[in-house]
Amino acid sequence: MLIFKSINYLDQLSTEHPAYTALSQAITQLVDAYATPTHPFVADEHGYIVLVEASDMDSPLELPELKGHWIDVMWEGAFVSDGYIHAIYLVNNEFGITFLIPDAEWLSSELRKCLNALLER
Repeated sequence: MLIFKSINYLDQLSTEHPAYTALSQAITQLVDAYATPTHPFVADEHGYIVLVEASDMDSPLELPELKGHWIDVMWEGAFVSDGYIHAIYLVNNEFGITFLIPDAEWLSSELRKCLNALLER
């Protein structure tokens, strides 16, 4: 699981990484949604993006704002773009976490079913 709080965090990935473009776009959209001329985007106040990897499915979530099993997350919504499910978890009215989850074979059937239900809304 990799956390991205600003465009500078993309340094964690090679530009050849399959998620690089999707993450770059998601970070830009997140910053643009919250930043104003008088109040810049601050990840600790507004939220961040998590890139989910296959090995993350082997253990419960352990984020400061969210702990527990993947299947128990109260997702706010989701959409698919460029082979990634963008699943949104809202901590409160001002703070959210976007999970970029590859639409891959390693997703558990339970989590896939949950995410597909969100996509059908």
